[in-house]
Amino acid sequence: GLLHIAQGRFRQAILDLDQALQANPDYVDAYNNRGFAYMQLGRWDRALADFNYALNLDPEYVNAIANRGLVKQNLGDLAGAVLDYTQAMVLDPDNPKYYAQRRDAYLLQGAPDKAQQDSARIAALREMQKFTAAIVAHPQNPTAYLQRAAHLRSRGDDTRAWKDLTRAVELAPKNTEARVQRASLAFAMKNYEVAVADCDAVLEQGPHQQAHSIRGDCRLALQDVDGALADLEAAMRLDDDVAHAY
Repeated sequence: GLLHIAQGRFRQAILDLDQALQANPDYVDAYNNRGFAYMQLGRWDRALADFNYALNLDPEYVNAIANRGLVKQNLGDLAGAVLDYTQAMVLDPDNPKYYAQRRDAYLLQGAPDKAQQDSARIAALREMQKFTAAIVAHPQNPTAYLQRAAHLRSRGDDTRAWKDLTRAVELAPKNTEARVQRASLAFAMKNYEVAVADCDAVLEQGPHQQAHSIRGDCRLALQDVDGALADLEAAMRLDDDVAHAY
């Protein structure tokens, strides 16, 4: 059935998937794939029934959710389509396909601002895919994790950025950038102990303006004013935090 779908023989695919479902009436993939074949033939009601049945068997089957959104969109239920695409995003947040589908639905709804937001998200996710591909290709390269972490932080995803930075430090404990970037994030997350430890590791290798600066901020937050001043002076900082320390 899948081979027929891949080659555009949707009627033949349906016949094979019918047999698969006769052999196993709870075969969720067969319902989703048969629904896709029906959708390609414009048989929207049959497609919708198959996707609904698949989701009764597995409510988190993300492909069936997104496919049902496409059917609803073609049937004119744009609000329902948007809900399905959004649910698919929740289950698979790094897949730009669902944002592209929702963007199209928003455009049909006459909501260009929302569509533009999804377009920006698509661009960010495609950039993310490049960094992930680099990690898959070179899993022992700390630079790939650092690049993805910076991208994640720019999106406000500090939790996953932390995992990437920690992996980079594990791969290269003496990598200055990995330590400094994790120290910066640790400070932002108020994890001062880790931030100070990372800065200490950097400064053991020699002077470093940013390591002094981050450690000074941590010490100030921990009420170690003398230590904070020493670090902030070493970093040659001139800002409100330094003034507050004085």
